[in-house]
Amino acid sequence: MDYLEAVPGSLFTPLLGLHSTLLASRMIEDTVMRREIADEIWSDAPPGDGAGQPEHAWSGEFLALTSDNMGGALFIDLREGDMRGCIRAWDKVDGSVQHRASLWSGPAALLESVMSALTRAEPFDRYFVPAVVDGRLEWQFQD
Repeated sequence: MDYLEAVPGSLFTPLLGLHSTLLASRMIEDTVMRREIADEIWSDAPPGDGAGQPEHAWSGEFLALTSDNMGGALFIDLREGDMRGCIRAWDKVDGSVQHRASLWSGPAALLESVMSALTRAEPFDRYFVPAVVDGRLEWQFQD
């Protein structure tokens, strides 16, 4: 299994809204694939300013953490700077440009956000509210 997915009878479920958590081996494969695509398509894109700042092309210093199965991802920004280690969102068309500089300061903050959403029924990532449907965790979009 490449992703931790909600499957009847499975112990796994997406804990990050619409994103499937990548297993460690897939994190590397996904990161390499995104870098190869970036080298082909965005070879002339200007470099970003450092950790936590928008980027047009996938950097070799990004590590894919999740996949939305549509080309998007959450990633750890490992570039130099005060925000090194922050978690940001990636869009297959716009890169990280359309998103605010960072979503979480790091993995611990991301997990705290998931925990708050689960224990307090607060939205996760601004739009997803947890619900239990037929005994399984689901994330319901709330605009």
